[in-house]
Amino acid sequence: CYGRQVDPDRQPFPTRDGYVSIVPYRLDHFTRVIALMGDEAFAREERFATPEGLIAGQAELYARIAELTASFATDELVALMHANAIPAMPVRDMADMAQEPHLEAGGFFMRREHPTEGTLVEMREPSRFSAWDAPDPAPAPLLGEHDRDYRKG
Repeated sequence: CYGRQVDPDRQPFPTRDGYVSIVPYRLDHFTRVIALMGDEAFAREERFATPEGLIAGQAELYARIAELTASFATDELVALMHANAIPAMPVRDMADMAQEPHLEAGGFFMRREHPTEGTLVEMREPSRFSAWDAPDPAPAPLLGEHDRDYRKG
């Protein structure tokens, strides 16, 4: 697994109405995020004054962010972070992704008929290149459909 994705401290933060993903990748973002949410005293503690201190205190900094986000609405936090050049996005439920404006505008999801399974919703190839059109992918194989191909090697 990618360490940052499975780190229990680096997960979406709870808000009053859902969850938010705030990405304080630059070391100074940790204390800025905390100060922006109202705990300037914690953000200014001497132990977080150096890069070494910030790295050593990451788990505690993430935990403090999680405590503070709980008193904000998701959209409020996203706006606050964006206004201060800190990456943040609302966390969406998978069921809501088909109505995500950015993905919908880009045609990211497509409906296709599988030869045996019926109508499926699939994700389009997300890359776009000026001299290449991504081919439509073949339908997902059936269980065991390619067994013989793999056994030859």
